[in-house]
Amino acid sequence: MIDLTKLWRFKKRDGSWAEGKLKLLDTSVCQKEDIRLTRYQYEICDIMGSITRVHIEAGEKVGFVLDKIMTKDEVCVHTNFRLENKDAKTWCNVADKHRLVIRNDVNAMKHFRLHSVMDDKEVMDTAGLLMPYVIDSDLGIGYSMYEGLYNFGKEHFTCFGYCINTLDGIKPWHFYGDPDKKAFWTYPKDQSEYWQLELQLPIIKIIDKTQPDKSMTFHMVSGEIL
Repeated sequence: MIDLTKLWRFKKRDGSWAEGKLKLLDTSVCQKEDIRLTRYQYEICDIMGSITRVHIEAGEKVGFVLDKIMTKDEVCVHTNFRLENKDAKTWCNVADKHRLVIRNDVNAMKHFRLHSVMDDKEVMDTAGLLMPYVIDSDLGIGYSMYEGLYNFGKEHFTCFGYCINTLDGIKPWHFYGDPDKKAFWTYPKDQSEYWQLELQLPIIKIIDKTQPDKSMTFHMVSGEIL
């Protein structure tokens, strides 16, 4: 249901938009048991910056998206997502600016913004959501989570989490977190699955709490599995 290819927009202090031309420098994939990690590295050509995106797929239902963005000039990053809606049957419940529940006739998704830091300052309280920011010609719904109306910086880190299931299967799933410890986890009520993400930047841990020996630790900058 979620499309991670629409990427980002960059707003300047004067209210104008940087074009944000991206050049993909490298893509790498690694897998351990039920955890699949894809790491993308981009250059932002026109505003002199770099982006590392890590997409973690945990089992068949859970995912995390981590973005580390560095820019020469101060900007506000708008992270774009897109939902397919070809049959015009996709609808969304905006629980709050950090939590969306999206459904169509078959599947459902819960999408959370879990953590957002700019220039070493936490900006979750002042961050925002544009829902929708665009409706495409094929009825696809674009929405954008951004760092706030008045937040501009050069170092950006954001973490998103999502889970996908059937309409009934999504109900018992939820995301939880301890922002002070930078730990976030998700599971259904019966805890048949239990995934925990720990941020010790640049070290990232994705832990399978039901089978800890199948967990993964990696270095976000180097891409090395530890």
